[in-house]
Amino acid sequence: MEIRPNEYNPIPIPEVTEGEPFWLLALGHLTRHNSKIFQLDTSKYDAYETWIRDNVKDKTVCVLGTGVGTLLHLADYYGAKKCIGLDSDNWICVYLKGLYPHMEIHNSNYYKVEWPEADIYLHNGCTQTFLQRAENLNKKVFPPFCNIPLVMKTREDLITDGVMDFSDTHARAYQELGRING
Repeated sequence: MEIRPNEYNPIPIPEVTEGEPFWLLALGHLTRHNSKIFQLDTSKYDAYETWIRDNVKDKTVCVLGTGVGTLLHLADYYGAKKCIGLDSDNWICVYLKGLYPHMEIHNSNYYKVEWPEADIYLHNGCTQTFLQRAENLNKKVFPPFCNIPLVMKTREDLITDGVMDFSDTHARAYQELGRING
């Protein structure tokens, strides 16, 4: 059953600054309860980074299910004119809003809302349910993850400038994870 858009509205995240108590609560929650979301699959993100580098400049990009913002960060890093993120986890949204105050971050379930207008929609997955939702909204997800070629590369051949910048931007989270996990 498709939910009508007026039945469910995204919740915009208020302004929050990195380091303030609300942001620190989000950082603490994510590093203690969702620490695996900070792990990066190198070959997968290399494939995404290559595609994003070649396709997002000067476009509006909407990431559906932001996680800790890797795809948002890559889109911003490679020149997207506007980045919009939707995620159903309010702690992730607060954390991202603190790190990326210039981005539009919404706490919402992308299966239940009309997607914001964008030139490119990104999603870190390729389930039939998700692709059906995109089709119902007459939107196209670029690229469906199942269509990105994963090529095994040597470490020297990986395109990691954006991912390395992501790691630098999220250094506080990685530092906290190191402190917790010893």
